[in-house]
Amino acid sequence: MSIIKFKGVTKRFSDGTVAFSNLSFEVDEGETILFTGPSGSGKTTVMRLLIGEYIPSQGEILFEEGPLNQIKHNRLHLHRRKIGVVFQDYKLIEELNVWENVALPLFIRGESQAVIEERVTDLLKLVELTDKALMFPRQLSGGESQRISIARALANSPKVIFADEPTGNLDQETGERIIHLLTKINELGTTLLLATHDPLIIKEVGAKKIDLSEFTQEKKEGSKPKKISIEDLVSEKSKNNQKEEKSNQEEEEEKREEGDKKEETKKDEPTEKEKDKESSKSEADSPSEKIIIKQADQQPKNNEKTSKIGSFFSKLLSKKPKKKEKPSKNPYKNNKQPSIEDLLPKDE
Repeated sequence: MSIIKFKGVTKRFSDGTVAFSNLSFEVDEGETILFTGPSGSGKTTVMRLLIGEYIPSQGEILFEEGPLNQIKHNRLHLHRRKIGVVFQDYKLIEELNVWENVALPLFIRGESQAVIEERVTDLLKLVELTDKALMFPRQLSGGESQRISIARALANSPKVIFADEPTGNLDQETGERIIHLLTKINELGTTLLLATHDPLIIKEVGAKKIDLSEFTQEKKEGSKPKKISIEDLVSEKSKNNQKEEKSNQEEEEEKREEGDKKEETKKDEPTEKEKDKESSKSEADSPSEKIIIKQADQQPKNNEKTSKIGSFFSKLLSKKPKKKEKPSKNPYKNNKQPSIEDLLPKDE
């Protein structure tokens, strides 16, 4: 019975990049699958699609015969408990010790203290790190950190383990121990998905391989990549130049049309001389405006008076009053230190 099915899945991101196109495969319960391919071929994307972090652009994903897109958001955490993820960079919490890191998923799930103690003890025995229970991640080696990451991924007894480049940061000997541990977990009945481009792992693990690089681009039968010659480049450049010239000509024509319209509007508007004549006629006709003109003739005289007054006040303001010297409270402030005779009362 298949536990995972990908049916023609395509994942396209918002910037236009395509992780893979038309990906289809099936995974049976207890099976081991190797996802191979270079960096950027979509190995981590498969994991994110499985746990519901990504949604496929096309196609359908089934888990235990049920479509993932029908899982409600408030039930997604229950689905994620069925898939344990082992990360390349471990993702251990630095503030928690080894025991607490492994116990964290069980604590979140609400398990009792007795269940947590029993489960964590069994997992630390499985990864052979019972003596490191009270240590913190910064005190562990790379191989030890990865084994703790595997123990934490197994805490909820998942049906599937997805190991994303589990040996990427490890040396060959430590990497072999991690692969041996993962195959041992698979022998206990857990479905194992390994994403790697390590050739040693690909040779050692005898399992079905899915090369994701074959699905990075849509392939058409009989289609070959077209070679671009120098003549094609020259013709494309000439076409671009012609387009630019056309656009420049259109802009010049638009500017000319705008200039013609402005000239027409200027012709329709009266000149300044005509405006002056009209204004003089209107002033002669209205007696109120004559009074205003007389007042305007008298304004310079008033302006002279106001300017004199303004200069007078400015002179007054410019003269700063002398500061009165306040009597000093201490009569001996400006003098030298008084003698004892000065302090004694004088006879009158």
